[in-house]
Amino acid sequence: MDYCQESVKTAKRYAHGRTLLDLVDFHVMDYLIGNQDRHHYEAFSIFTNAPSYAIHLDNGRAFGRTDFDDDDILLPLKQCCVLRSSTFFTLLKYYREPISLTKALHQSMSKDPLAPILAYKHYPAVERRLHNVMVYIDKCVRENSVGPEGVIMAEYHNNVCLIFILNI
Repeated sequence: MDYCQESVKTAKRYAHGRTLLDLVDFHVMDYLIGNQDRHHYEAFSIFTNAPSYAIHLDNGRAFGRTDFDDDDILLPLKQCCVLRSSTFFTLLKYYREPISLTKALHQSMSKDPLAPILAYKHYPAVERRLHNVMVYIDKCVRENSVGPEGVIMAEYHNNVCLIFILNI
């Protein structure tokens, strides 16, 4: 059974718009920072003419173990093989450099009055995890019959689900 295809992508909540891509973004971020303690997120829909948006609730448990990459955190990416295009291009920018993700983090956090914020031992773990994310994205693109546009997108729309809804 393809869990994502049969259960997630066809669910009304995820079938159209930004929600599925938000969920994948959350998990990519959690993976990069080693957050194994994410329990849930909230989705808010306060404007009648605007789509709902998600808020990431954090327990402050990121940047724990530097010697362990919990790939299960990436299950939404690995199973659904979709990613927001802006997320992909941001990851790609840091992956290809000229400024690595950890160098950008270091530069940003060095301006904080509480610097240093993050122990240097976390930097190689973040770079290693970024590499792993890019490997999973590459695998998704290679295995998708449509190609990159079937994986990397601004919004997700399940056309099969849309046809079903319109035929009712």
